[in-house]
Amino acid sequence: MLLEKVLATIKKYELLKAGEAVIVGVSGGPDSLALLHLLKRLQAKLDIRVHVAHLDHCFRGKQAEEEA
Repeated sequence: MLLEKVLATIKKYELLKAGEAVIVGVSGGPDSLALLHLLKRLQAKLDIRVHVAHLDHCFRGKQAEEEA
């Protein structure tokens, strides 16, 4: 399952440490939403605080503004 693979990778490469705050840049696309979802699900297990920052790449005009 993807969640277990992400957790294993984070632990293997020591990407996040317990107690850290993580800011996830979310544009509304499927990749950033998937990352946010995975990190929120792993938040308690990793003992991290997940925060979200909206990121507008200015590629999609009005649709991106509405999603923000």
